[in-house]
Formats: sequence, structure tokens, C-alpha cells
Amino acid sequence: MILSDRDILKQIRLKNIKITPCPEKIEGSSVDLTLSNQFKRLKSQMIDIKDKNTFEYEEITANELIFAPGEFILASTVENIDLSSKISAFVAGRSSFARLGLSVENAGFFDAGFSGTATLEMCNTSNRPIKIYAGVKICQIIFFEMKSRPKVPYNKKKTAKYNYQILPGGSKIYEEN
Repeated sequence: MILSDRDILKQIRLKNIKITPCPEKIEGSSVDLTLSNQFKRLKSQMIDIKDKNTFEYEEITANELIFAPGEFILASTVENIDLSSKISAFVAGRSSFARLGLSVENAGFFDAGFSGTATLEMCNTSNRPIKIYAGVKICQIIFFEMKSRPKVPYNKKKTAKYNYQILPGGSKIYEEN
């Protein structure tokens, strides 16, 4: 079940959802998250999913960034999200950006127990450059209450590759091979 604004506020009070810093805006069924000034751009000419050494990223700190047409960049949210073992969530891009051709989130599911900032996979699908700014409301997070708790929450799994990330996190698919 997707949580409404009332349910989100209740879960925040119960400390099942923690968002730091506290969000400015809780919508009817989501919370807006803001873009940080931390980005990563892939430098590798070719990526071998089994070879960690081919995963080269350029780290960028900028208050504004221009996305070239077709460009793919990792970004992160300002807000840190902490979910209890009874709450899961997903991040979705805002339609205002999608209408410009900026895809903001491609794989934004958070298992119950996740803690960290959201890494956003962003791609300019338009044929024009798009300039974005740190601090804009870039995406929204939607919360679900689990019908039952998982056997092992994400923060307790030995295989949790992205827990406690605080910057845009590059792919760790090589750890699976």
C-alpha cells in the first residue's frame, strides 16, 4: 500500500521513515527530494561488467551542470533516507523534467532497511543541452508499508552493496560475478 501524506507524517513521527534534512514539501503521496551538487560521469570507453577496473568515473562538484544530448550522469539527493524494516520506497523522476527530455531515475527501488542518499541515474534523452542546478526539487520518493517484515532487512544483509552511500554511487555489478 502506498502511503499518503498523513501516513508518511505518522511514519516519520514513529521513526520508521527518517529524512535528513527534513523535507520542505510532502505531497499527497510522495516527498520531493532535492539535487545535491555531487555528480559522477563515466570515463570508461568500454565497461566490462566483470572487471571493476573498467568502471572509471569522473567526480564532479558543481552548483550547475549542463547535460549534453544523450549524456548519462549519476547524481545524488541532498536528503539522506533511513527506512525501518517495515517500510520500502521508490524514487521517481518528476514529470516537469521528463517533459524536457531529462530522465531522472531508472532504478530507484529501496528495500526495507535502506539508509543513505538516493543515487539518481540521469540521462538527457532530448536533442538539446539541458542545464540543471543543485538544490532543485529533482525527484519524489514514494513509500510503502510492508505487509510483513523481510527475513533480513537491507541494512543487515552482507550483500547490501549500496547501503550507507552518501554520494552518487557507481555500479557495483562486478561484485555479483
